[in-house]
Amino acid sequence: MKIEKIKINSFRSFGIDNNIINLDKINTIIGVNESGKSNLVKAMSGLDLTGINDVNFFKEENNILHQKPTFEITLMPYDFEIEKYSLLQKNTTILTINNRFDISVSGEFSNYISKNKEFQENRENVLNEANTAINRMNSNNLRENLNTTIKQIKNAENKIFINYTYIESLINSLKNYDNISEFTNSFEKCIDFLIFSNQLFPKFMSIEDLELKSKYSLSTLRDGQQSKKALIKFLKAVDMELDDLLKYWELEREDDKENFEDKLNEDINDKLVAEFNDFYGVETIKMKIRLNSNSIAFLIKSSNGKSVNYEERSNGLKWYIMLFVQMMTQIDNASDINNKIIVLDEPGVYLHVNAQKNILTLFEHLMEKGNQILYTTHLPTMIYEKRLDRIRLIFKDDKGFSRIENKYYHISNNVLNIDDTIAPIVKALGMNMNFNLLMTNRTIAIVCEGISDYNYLQAYIIQKQLNEYKIIPSTGANNIKNIISILKGWGIKSIAIFDNDKEGQRCRKEILKAGLLLENEALFIDGSCEESLSPYLIENLFSEEDTIKFGLNNNNYETSKSYYSLSVLKRIEEENDYYANETLNKFNKLFERIK
Repeated sequence: MKIEKIKINSFRSFGIDNNIINLDKINTIIGVNESGKSNLVKAMSGLDLTGINDVNFFKEENNILHQKPTFEITLMPYDFEIEKYSLLQKNTTILTINNRFDISVSGEFSNYISKNKEFQENRENVLNEANTAINRMNSNNLRENLNTTIKQIKNAENKIFINYTYIESLINSLKNYDNISEFTNSFEKCIDFLIFSNQLFPKFMSIEDLELKSKYSLSTLRDGQQSKKALIKFLKAVDMELDDLLKYWELEREDDKENFEDKLNEDINDKLVAEFNDFYGVETIKMKIRLNSNSIAFLIKSSNGKSVNYEERSNGLKWYIMLFVQMMTQIDNASDINNKIIVLDEPGVYLHVNAQKNILTLFEHLMEKGNQILYTTHLPTMIYEKRLDRIRLIFKDDKGFSRIENKYYHISNNVLNIDDTIAPIVKALGMNMNFNLLMTNRTIAIVCEGISDYNYLQAYIIQKQLNEYKIIPSTGANNIKNIISILKGWGIKSIAIFDNDKEGQRCRKEILKAGLLLENEALFIDGSCEESLSPYLIENLFSEEDTIKFGLNNNNYETSKSYYSLSVLKRIEEENDYYANETLNKFNKLFERIK
């Protein structure tokens, strides 16, 4: 099942209003420091749809409301689940988590349980023989555990079954009583069905930004002076505890030490690296641990056969390794990386820009395997610029509560630090925050295709002293739609101006189809709404006199448009070297349509 939305009540900085996050397959969480991003990550990391493990989780109440936190989670089955589980329909399931072991369920999952004939028959047998089985237990503890679990089986349609650690031992104890074998058989089948059913729920998987070091000192590992969380995670991925590793240095025989080291390296490459290579897909590597007299060192051997210290490899590769390690410690194997909610706080913040872009590609890969991704960021490079619908904004209102905005372009008036909140979006689109300053609901925003168009249009505005207009350059015609969406959300009257060429015509049709602008609000550069067979660009607005004066006919103009357009802007702004009347008349025609 995938999660459609989560309602967070009274958890840390979240109150009871504007606290619902709608989840897409990939979710980019943006907000300034102290806005509530980390609190959202903490909430998501702590959630478990079959019982909360952290005993302190529900102590994290909002310090203003002083109400116990609760969570409401809405799930929807995937299409393949509907096909696989014939009784499961395309309807929502609602989970309400009130405390660690109080998870109520309603909706389609309840129907799925109630319609399973085999479960119903086994449950009837269990309930009919419950008192007999309980009375035959020779331990008060066994009686209590059995009675608790029977109640869970009875309320399976309304309460989520909790896979307590004692279930397996309880079943084994029941098998010692021959005279209740029929009860035991039905009881076990009920339990198996409920455990299987609970696997339909996605698992929350929290990924930390951990760094595995190239070398660890034996002395500091023993006395706890060295950070070893990443090492512990790495060893766990190959089924080894740190204490087991430390016992290596207690071995006296050299051949025992060699065998230990060989076995460890074999496990690392067979249990971890082999699956990592399939997961990573960029290159094939091998890893090696070298156990010296007083330290442990990590090496990486690439496909070219060269071995180097772990620290000499790229930050990108090392980040991917630790990401994979953490995934492996939370699941059985790489093939099980599906139906997960993978939660990351500021992933790749120290990576090169290209490596950050690769992370976005990885997220797409994980999404295709049936996972949902939620990550926070303040980096423009970590935003899917063509999928701004994946953005969720978090901000503090004037009362100090964290609020969630599920549309990246709509923000209410009582938001603090609005410019800082949306800065990553603006930068990702190639906009400069300075272009948006002093905008009001009386401002007319004119969005053009690029910086050259901006310079020429701004020069006209200065010459004509048209202060009610703000020109905003896009990074191409394709991005105008996203910028218009943001401005419309702010309540700013917006006009889009396109070159009358194939790309401009295509993007104009797209923005009209989306209903973001009316026909007369999406104009070509000549002020018309009619497509031209021959391209009509902003340079066509200039008279022959101005074309020569400003150098628009120079041989290098096409490769230096930004330079020439900025020069024009400066000449008009600083030297009063204005457009000629013929040029002005063409610009006037455009702005008459804008009015």
